[in-house]
Amino acid sequence: MAVTDTLKAMPLKHIVPGHGAVQSSTAAFDKQTRYLSSLAQAVRAAINDNIDINTASTSVLASPTESWQLYTTYHPRNVIQAYTELEWE
Repeated sequence: MAVTDTLKAMPLKHIVPGHGAVQSSTAAFDKQTRYLSSLAQAVRAAINDNIDINTASTSVLASPTESWQLYTTYHPRNVIQAYTELEWE
């Protein structure tokens, strides 16, 4: 999320995402920012509720709130990564 904030602050003319069309506005980062913020909040809640990492990987934000290609493939990994980063806060 810090990298996204840094990129948004740069005077960019074009943004070439990993998926989708070339963008010309920092609004291109908004969907990613919403997802990462929601992910962090939901993983923190799972940790506080003593939900183990394996259960969290299949239950935290299991249904996407926005359209994402390959969500079901990559989201569980994102949960695990976030969990390992946030469990020691």
